[in-house]
Order: sequence, then structure tokens, then C-alpha cells
Amino acid sequence: MTNSDKKGPQKKVGAAILTIEILRELAKRKGAMGVTLLARHINRYPGTVYSVLKTLQDEGIVNFNPSNKTYSLSYAGLLEIVGQQQPDDLLLRVEPEMRIKANELGTCLYLSQHIRTGSMLVVSRATPDQPVAIFTRVGTRFPTCVGGAGRLHAGWQNLDKDHLAASYEDMKWVRGKPDVDTWIDQVHRDIKQGFAYEENSLPEGLASIAVPLKSQDTKIKYIFNAIGPRGNFAGDGMDAHVTALKSLADFAENILKK
Repeated sequence: MTNSDKKGPQKKVGAAILTIEILRELAKRKGAMGVTLLARHINRYPGTVYSVLKTLQDEGIVNFNPSNKTYSLSYAGLLEIVGQQQPDDLLLRVEPEMRIKANELGTCLYLSQHIRTGSMLVVSRATPDQPVAIFTRVGTRFPTCVGGAGRLHAGWQNLDKDHLAASYEDMKWVRGKPDVDTWIDQVHRDIKQGFAYEENSLPEGLASIAVPLKSQDTKIKYIFNAIGPRGNFAGDGMDAHVTALKSLADFAENILKK
């Protein structure tokens, strides 16, 4: 008999049980739930449920809708943990649109979700019918503070120079690090035009365009990316990609508003 056998059953941790109850209740619901209703369904105090929900929100496991103060499970957060999960309504409806655009452009398209501080997760992808040499799987995680997406994240929160200077120090540079003033000018340009073009954070010969979804607060929650050979973005290709990604962003934003 081992020492662990002698100790008998392990005592259950109350906070862990409450967390599981919350996740199970949210999983049963098709829509989002407010704190009071959720607490009533699991027979818990709203204040305690609220504290756990906020922790789960910070960790990217649940989404919070500030317009109606409701919570729902985050597909990206669950995907990061379990590696596979049924997509939510946004992904089910946006994926066909992404496939159409990918074939029109001949470029790989990705939708990424901000799951927690410093992390984005690819939650959907669409590749054109013709062979491509670029592939990033759903579930791939990458830092928010890199490349064009990093500039959008920094500028979306605040265009104050001190804030941007601090964000500049947090950026991860692959190559071609600009000076801080040049980078801040890039951020202002990207925010004004509503997209970011990037080459330096990708393998040689590739480029990307990032377009964020509009948000009700100061954080970017989703970003559409087009990644392909730089030649795909030359000439009229740049405008075609920007138009396509902004159209996808508008389509997705309308879904999220419902």
C-alpha cells in the first residue's frame, strides 16, 4: 500500500468545482448569460460567480459582451486548451465567406482572436484552390506584439506618444527594427487607413495585410490576415486584399452585434 492509498480520497477544491459548474452551465446555453441568471441556475452567490467569470475572461476562456453584460464560452480559449472544439456561430458563418475571398485573391486568409493579454489564436483559415506554400493550422498561437498586427493593437488602445513608446519596447522584432519615431508614424498610418501591411515579421518573400474588427472598447478582439507572396500584393493586389478583408470584417462585425 502506497502513502497516497493511506491518505484516502482527496478533498475537492471549492473554487475548481465552481469553475466547472460555470463552464458546464455556459456550455448548455446557446446564447450568452448574465451573472445573476447564471448564478441562479447553479445556485451560487452572484458575487462569487462574477469573480470567477472575470478570471476566466482574463484567461481567455469566456467572452464578455459589454453592451448587455453577458458572458459566453470563448471558442479560441477552449481551442487553446483542448485542441479541438466546435466553432461558434461567427466561425460557422464567416468560413464560407473566407473561402470565397481566398479563391478570388489566391492568398491564404486567417481569422485570429485575442484570447488574453499578449496572445492571439488562429480560429479559422481559408486557402485557395490552387497549391500554396503557406500553411498555419487553426489553434496556432502567436504574440500580439509583432508586425502589423502589433501596430494595430498598440494604436487601437491609445495613440498617445508615451503609450506607443512603451508599446514599442514590448514589440518582438524578427528583423529590420525601425527607430521609435518611424514606428510610431507607422502606427498612426495603419490606424488611419484601417489596415497594416507587413513584410519584416514574415519569412523572406512573403507579406501580409491585417484588418481588425471594430470593437466597443479599446481592445482588438479579432483580426483578419491575408498572407502570401509579396507579388500578390503588388499593383492593384494591395487594394483588392484590403477591400476583401474589410468586407469580411464588416460581415463578422454584423454577426457579433446580433
